Formats: sequence, C-alpha cells, structure tokens
Amino acid sequence: MSQVIEIRPGRSKSWLDRSYSRVLSAQLADRLTQRCQGEKGLFFTLTYRRDDYDRASDLYRRSSDDRHVRRFIESLSRYLGESLTGRWLCKLEFQRGGWVHWHIVILGVDYIDHAACQNIWGRGYVWINRITKNRIRYLCKYVAKGDQLPAYLYSEPIRSVKIIRTSPGFWGNTNESSGGGDPLPPELRPSKLSGCYVPIGMSIEQQENSTIVRTEDHDGEYSYQREKLPCWEIVRRMLENGSQLLGTVDGWIRIRVSNMPRCRPARSRRSRAGGAVLHLTNNRKPPIGFRWLDFYFEELFKWQNPSLCEGGV
Repeated sequence: MSQVIEIRPGRSKSWLDRSYSRVLSAQLADRLTQRCQGEKGLFFTLTYRRDDYDRASDLYRRSSDDRHVRRFIESLSRYLGESLTGRWLCKLEFQRGGWVHWHIVILGVDYIDHAACQNIWGRGYVWINRITKNRIRYLCKYVAKGDQLPAYLYSEPIRSVKIIRTSPGFWGNTNESSGGGDPLPPELRPSKLSGCYVPIGMSIEQQENSTIVRTEDHDGEYSYQREKLPCWEIVRRMLENGSQLLGTVDGWIRIRVSNMPRCRPARSRRSRAGGAVLHLTNNRKPPIGFRWLDFYFEELFKWQNPSLCEGGV
C-alpha cells in the first residue's frame, strides 16, 4: 500500500529571512510596477540626523512609537490640500550600522517644493524624484545593503517589524499583503512560548529547520502538517526506507511513500443528551487524514507523540 505526499522546506515568508527576502522583493517589484503604470507620482527618501539619537536601535523604536512616517504623510496631505489615502507606499530600509531611513512612493502628485517638504519632515534630509521603473526596482531591491540586517531586529516580537506599509486601498480591493504562496493553518505557524513573545529570530529559525508536509484527500482538499526536521533530511530518510521520488510541482517535492503502517481512524468525541447524539467537534469530520502519516513519521524518526494518533498499527 502506498500514497503520494508532497513536502517543501519550511519558510518564514519574512523580509528579515535572507533566504526568502529576494522572493518578496521580486513579488513587490512586479506588483508595484503594475500599480504605478500610467500614474504620475513622486519617489521620496527620508533620512535622519543621527546626532539626535544615542543608538541605531533607539532611532528604530522612536520612529515606530512616534509614527514618523504617518505624521509626515498627514502633514504633507494638509500642505497639498488633498487626501493621500490609497495613494502611498512606504518601505523601511537600514543603512550600515542599523540606521533607519525610508523610501516612499506617493501617486497622483508630480511636483512638491523641496524646501517645503524638507521643513515638513524636519528630522533629516529629503530627496525627491519622479517615479520610474528603475526607481521602483531600487525601492524593492533590498532591506539592508549587503543583507547586513541589524541584530537588534531579531529580538523584536513577531509581526512587530513592518518593512512595507501602505495606505488603506493602495492595492485596490486585493489582499494588502505583499507576501505570496499558500497560507498555512494556525497550528503550523511558529509555536508560542508560555508567558512571553516569540522573537523574530526564533520564529525564522523554527521554520527554516522544519518541513511542511501536505496530502490530498478524495475531495481534492489539502491537509498540512509540520515536521521538525529539515526537508533534505526527511527526503534522505524516506528514500532509504524505500519511498520513491516523483519530482517537483510548484516547489513541492512529490514522494510516493511505501511501507505505510495501518492504523485505526481517530474517533470523534460524542455525548448523548435527550437521546440525541451531539458532536463536540462543531460537526467537522474527525481529523483522520494524517493518522497513517503520523505513524509513518513516528516509526521513521522514532518520535513518540501519542496525542497525534489514536489507535494502533
């Protein structure tokens, strides 16, 4: 008895993950080029006077806590006498030493006085240029020159570092996220530590050293599972166990798994009240799709996790 499963390396989909940031850069460049097509607009670079801050990390936290970019956009909107809602995108970047600066694209504006803009910003120097394809590619190119991201970022909480910020409606009615790929259910996202937040660095490490496994049921729906081993190690052990490598499709490695153990399906919890049978799983089918796979990995990697499987081989 055999079944085909698909696996791929875990990935954080974070701009702070060097192995994935280039993917996000390419996706953002394509999307932003399409959004700016046929539009007039300006490209701003906002820098800071470093003497006003003790350390680069202080500037980063102050820029976020004091909403520097948001206040700049609001002041610029008042100066122009028009709303900029749905017309701007901002990208956070780091210079050497971890010092923050910003790139902003504002659509629908073809001129603004430099001295006025400099006065509105008031925290450092401002560069203003008209948007072009080259400048869009430059904005999307990297988060830090030489990929040297400041170490202090990796101790920040997950989702607290926003590399891309957009005005509501900038992308139209589509998803505001610039990420891509198939979403994972909540249980496959990085585990939380009791009583504290998960730092970004730990989240990236958790996902890079894991593998996503998916299988398709008879209805064509996918189920997902995370295994805490690198993808290459799972492939190696499966091939040693007699499984067959079928190739790749859309980044997923297809493997025909042999020597599958048999196990009884998990039973849904039920309770009788007034003669009626009540399902305590919100009328959802019991999660039996991965029972054989749980046993397979338990045998293959000698893992013991009774909570995942109910029944026996």
